Amino acid sequence: MCFADTTEQLRKDTLKENPIPVIDFSKLGLNVSQNACDEDSLKTVGSQIRDAFSKSGFCYLTNYGIQQTEIDHFMEVSKQFFYQTTEEKNKCVRGTERNFGWVAVEREHLNPERPGDLKEAFNYCPSDDLNNWPTPEF
Repeated sequence: MCFADTTEQLRKDTLKENPIPVIDFSKLGLNVSQNACDEDSLKTVGSQIRDAFSKSGFCYLTNYGIQQTEIDHFMEVSKQFFYQTTEEKNKCVRGTERNFGWVAVEREHLNPERPGDLKEAFNYCPSDDLNNWPTPEF
């Protein structure tokens, strides 16, 4: 999933050669009150997301209500965390009971018969929030 500033600019720049769908969240974004979200908009966007993930596996979201400054800040804080030593990241390692915390490279296996996944992650679920954050801004 990628974020972009304007739907029209993405259509012009990327959809000429790239079939990744652009989905407009203007009627459902974070800047729209829950009461203002009508059922038709929910069904339309839901259908667009299902189609995008079923066909290409990707989509661009526009007008989602998150300011670019917030995205930039999140990315910077994430980089600071993931560039730390393994010893530091281990202070926030995900346990076995909850899906919250840092996951090391090769710890997870999509296919148990193959080597571990070549990714690391920081998993978060609101119901599992243990206040075990690496830093206050994270």
